[in-house]
Amino acid sequence: GSSCDSRDGEALMVLGPMNERDLYITADGTSYQLSAPSSRFVLSVEGEGMPPIQYVTQRGAYQHGDTARDFFLLPRIVQMVVRHTFCDRTAYWAGRTELLNLLRPNRGGTPGIGTLRKILPGGVIRDLRCVIQQGPNFAPRNVGIGGNNVWDEFAYTETLRFVADNPIYYDPKSHVTIVSTPSIGTFPLTFPWVFPVHTFTTNITYGGNWDEYPTIAVKGPFTAITLTNTTTGETINFGYPVVIGQTVTFTLTFGLKTVTLQDGTNLIGYVTVPGNLPQWHLTPGVNTIFTSIAGEAASTQVTFTY
Repeated sequence: GSSCDSRDGEALMVLGPMNERDLYITADGTSYQLSAPSSRFVLSVEGEGMPPIQYVTQRGAYQHGDTARDFFLLPRIVQMVVRHTFCDRTAYWAGRTELLNLLRPNRGGTPGIGTLRKILPGGVIRDLRCVIQQGPNFAPRNVGIGGNNVWDEFAYTETLRFVADNPIYYDPKSHVTIVSTPSIGTFPLTFPWVFPVHTFTTNITYGGNWDEYPTIAVKGPFTAITLTNTTTGETINFGYPVVIGQTVTFTLTFGLKTVTLQDGTNLIGYVTVPGNLPQWHLTPGVNTIFTSIAGEAASTQVTFTY
């Protein structure tokens, strides 16, 4: 019978509960279900556990072996075997074309970095940014599931190999902490005029289990700001006159680190030393953020998105 026969779906349902789903989201936002009831199945997945680890070691004079000093995670390979079934040969060719168009490496830019999304029971979602490395090949098949010698030309079973340069699975839901500066009141007018500096402390509880590089938006007015994560000891020092209606955004993700005004003006040159702009991050647990700001008003606001 054709692949529209319910027996194909029934045979594959035992491979995993259908409330677990795998999707691929292209760089330009198109979502494609790799697993869906009755017609699309992920038969197996490899590479979703611990990513490869490279340790930084040191060996002293006359030392046997090494001493581990640090480590780095290496790119992750995720390999899937997918089976997609169709009702006729026309639908089969349309399905092949759709998959190739979604996976092409120039989709949404070069490289077109897409997202593998895993939806777990209970609605938990985890994403992994990746690109296609190999597949599908669409080799001809005349052997059905389980080695049965059946005609199987209304379906394909293919291996898709993805590489994630950033090997961390993450929760795509954004968490936001908004901090308004304390009431500044009034100050005596003296010359020369010096903008008063205010300091305040904010606790951000980050529930992940890996380092997170947030986006920090500071809404004007202000003339200078220092953001110190006292939990990690990392500091950002920034000095630039930002007026009412302007916002400076610090994007701290590796590969995307920028400091820009809302119109796109590059302000990274106004980040002063000493400081830790390249490393500044949130660590799992409670992060105590110490803020020192000058020239602010009641409308000044600091927003952390992670």
